[in-house]
Amino acid sequence: MTDASKLVAIVVPMYRETLDATEKVALKALDRHLGRYDRFVVHPMGLTLPDGFETFRAVPLSKRRFQTIHAYSAMLMSPDFYRLFQEYRYVLIYQTDCLVFRDELTEWCEAGYSYIGAPWLRKDRDKVRRRYLAVGNGGLSLRHVGDHLRVLQASRLRLGRKSEQSCRFFHCWRQGKRLIAHALACRRHAGRKTAAHTIRRRFDQAEDMFWCYYGPLLDPTYRIAPIEVALRFARERSAEGDFPADRDALPFGAHAWHKIDTARWLPFIDPQDAALLNAAPNEDKQA
Repeated sequence: MTDASKLVAIVVPMYRETLDATEKVALKALDRHLGRYDRFVVHPMGLTLPDGFETFRAVPLSKRRFQTIHAYSAMLMSPDFYRLFQEYRYVLIYQTDCLVFRDELTEWCEAGYSYIGAPWLRKDRDKVRRRYLAVGNGGLSLRHVGDHLRVLQASRLRLGRKSEQSCRFFHCWRQGKRLIAHALACRRHAGRKTAAHTIRRRFDQAEDMFWCYYGPLLDPTYRIAPIEVALRFARERSAEGDFPADRDALPFGAHAWHKIDTARWLPFIDPQDAALLNAAPNEDKQA
């Protein structure tokens, strides 16, 4: 146990009894760089965990939590999930398609953000025009437990509190329409259900979008890291010409590295871990 034992818990979701080569690399990197922190594996009840989780604390949960992507998202929008780790200030969600390159976890916790994850890239057919849109992806994300519980207790949706990234997001007709529908539902259920409960029960998108776009509308004190900071925390897709040039420019971690910019990430993987990859990677066609 370290001095950081109650600062942060690393949480790895696992729903299968086997690990493929890229997932083994992800766990090796986690062991190497973040092995001193408390680590948990959340998994369906009755699952036999694969090798690699011997030093993790197992947290068995209902099988239905892992049956679909929607069910998984609902779990990460549930106060019950965050209460499992409420003795810690932060949880680091580390899905098995992630990498970490060094131990900066304590420093990122001390930065004081409610949420930080890899910035999303704006969709554009012309990849030269793609720019970062917002923060950020939940696959590798640091979350303040108390702040998330406070959002989930919020009684009101504060439409006048939109951040710059929320304004860009809700300017899209489809997302603006969703926001209006959520606001009307909150009004209908006012006095019987909190706004947070109403929205999360209706929410049909990925859970990280709930936190990054609706979190600040439910709690004005909920702080999302700005894009320029989040780029130093993690990468998923990189804007044209913005991929880290060398090891010194690497972020703390990466998400979906085996699907996106794979060939670019490989030189930064420990040689022993890279040996686990028995198939040549394919460059992401959309990157």
